Amino acid sequence: MVLTDQHFQWVHEVFVLDTANTFRPVQRNAAPCRGFRNSSAANSGPKIYVATAGPEIRYVGLATTPMGTRLTRGNSSRKSPRNGYHGYQWLTPPPTGTDLTLHVFSFPHLLSEISPTSTSTLSINDLKHLLERIEAEVVYLTRFSTGLWPTCQNEIHFRNLEAESRKLTQQTANQIWSALEVKFTQ
Repeated sequence: MVLTDQHFQWVHEVFVLDTANTFRPVQRNAAPCRGFRNSSAANSGPKIYVATAGPEIRYVGLATTPMGTRLTRGNSSRKSPRNGYHGYQWLTPPPTGTDLTLHVFSFPHLLSEISPTSTSTLSINDLKHLLERIEAEVVYLTRFSTGLWPTCQNEIHFRNLEAESRKLTQQTANQIWSALEVKFTQ
């Protein structure tokens, strides 16, 4: 399977989360909304997400489940820790007057290449490795650009891929970083 720039085209949606109550989105791309309905983030499929609070990058993650499911699981675990897992700490409400924002980058063209059986398309495991590589690159760009790691990032998976995939994942991470529009203060 030869990956191209086309596979790494993404849809970027920006959600402001309700931190006083449910952590459900109340804005999507600056317009009022009720949850993730009718968005790319509502679908199953490959996504990179970045949680920010003002200029603070809190977390960079990957998901293949709908973001609503992801947030519900992370928030309920945060409220009721189990077996040492305390859920998503990046869901902690930010200081008053600061929005908790979730940037979701969905990759619909990568999803179309997944096949559980064919060797000419991506396996689920290959897709996970590509997403982990993009996630790690965005975390690295955070550290490189701000001098700080994302404040709630506790782990990261690094993947050494073949040269062409490395080039595409680095390019994608740079594009995601540029799209974040987070204004940093040092």
